[in-house]
Formats: sequence, C-alpha cells, structure tokens
Amino acid sequence: MNAHFTIGQMAKLHNMNPKTLRYYDEIDLFKPIEVNEENGYRYYSAEQFKQLDFINYLKTVGLSLEEIKEQLHERNLEGFIETMEMYSAINRSKIEELHYIQKTIDLRMHELKRLQQFDQLNEPLLEYIPKRHTLNFKSEITSIYDLEIALRTLKEQTDHFISVFVGKIGLVISEEQMEDSMLTYDSIFYVLEVEDRLPVLYLDAVSELVEGTYATIYFRGGHPEARTYYEILKHYITKEQVQPIGPYTIRVLIDQFISDDPKEHLSVISVPIAEVLVE
Repeated sequence: MNAHFTIGQMAKLHNMNPKTLRYYDEIDLFKPIEVNEENGYRYYSAEQFKQLDFINYLKTVGLSLEEIKEQLHERNLEGFIETMEMYSAINRSKIEELHYIQKTIDLRMHELKRLQQFDQLNEPLLEYIPKRHTLNFKSEITSIYDLEIALRTLKEQTDHFISVFVGKIGLVISEEQMEDSMLTYDSIFYVLEVEDRLPVLYLDAVSELVEGTYATIYFRGGHPEARTYYEILKHYITKEQVQPIGPYTIRVLIDQFISDDPKEHLSVISVPIAEVLVE
C-alpha cells in the first residue's frame, strides 16, 4: 500500500481537482489501480503517472475526452501522427485568430489614446486621411431605430463577419439632405481595418473612402448634436472657398458604451475636398 497514492495525493501531484479524477474513473478514461471495497477509496500507482501526464497533454493539445479514450484504446503510431497533424492545423488556426484579435485590439487602443489627447474640438480643420476600405449598405436612416435595423442587416448580409464596434460605423449624408428639417442619411458603412479578413464572398461589396484632404470637425456628442457642426463645417467650406468632392460622413468615435462621462464622448464629421493649391 505504501507504493500507492490516494486520490487526493494523485490530484495534488498533478495539479488537478480530485473531482476530475473521479469523473475520469466514471467514464473509464483513467481508472485507479485499486478501489477499497469497504470505503470506496481509490488508489493509484506511480506507474500510472505517465498515462495521466499523456491524458493531460492530449487535453492541452485540444482533444476531447472521447478522442483521448479512442487514442488510449487503439494505440498505433500512424493514428497518433494523424491526430497530431489534425490538431496542429486547428491550433495554427487558433493562433492566427488570436493574432488577428490582438491586432484589432492594438489598433483600437492606439486610436483611443490618440483621441484622448486630441484637443482641436468644435473648430473645422483640414486633415489628410489615407484611403480606407468600407462595407456599405444603402438604407434611409432618420432615427436610432433605423440605424440599429441597418446595422443588423449589414451583419446578416456578411454572415456576422463584422463586429459592430464604436468608431468603425459611419453614416453618409449628402449636402442636399442636410437642408432637410430632419437629417436623413442615405447609407451606413463599416470601416475595414488592414487586418480584417473579409471572406472572398463579400469582396465585391467593398467600397473606398478616397485618400486625400478632408475638411473635418471633431465635437463632443453624437448624432443628436450633429446638425450644429454640419452647419459650422459648411460655413467653413464656403468661407475658405474649398470644393467638396464627395458626401459628408459622420462617425461616433467614443460614446456611452466606452465612457459614462458625456465630456468624453466624441464624434467626427468629414468631407473630402479638392486639393488645395498653395500659391
């Protein structure tokens, strides 16, 4: 008996919960070498350590308990190699996915830190913006209800590829529509990041926000406050005699889902303009 280990000792030596070892026994994955018939105590031998290590290794690789049972009951080199090859491919895919997620997190953190320090608010400015790719959905939007329905439709049309996240969604409005008593946007767009891996099926739906100089205005607030800043930006364009060459867009960059403080909420309106020639 001295060469045997109780279930508590076995669990502690392998950094496991005793309940896990009991479950392994119940499903015939890893059984004790001896069970005391009087008290039901389970005992394990040192010779079983390697088998338990192997089970834990296969779990780490990604195999299910049922797959591990199959591997233990039908052991052969060719089958083991095939199993390892399959899970090697699965794990490479997981690593790529985590790499993509980390890239998107880094991009968003960088943007938020930049916006945190941004202080050119409520005043129009000329800003160079590189080319951006977008997914567009034509839809008349006059309310938050319309916006949410358009977002769900865009997600459905891309098999939920896109992640609706503050700062990546924008609305498009023409100068003529800004004259209406109620702002009516004619489409919604999703800004694709460089790292976004859009399925080939949707590549034809990708549009472009042109590279170049934009007249922009950053302001505290969101869509309800937008009209005031549209007017300020339009007045600036007229005063500076610059020529818009595309529709206006608005993006809410920081809202109540990122910060409870309205003083931190931030949106931007922008419109591409013809190149300004300096004499």
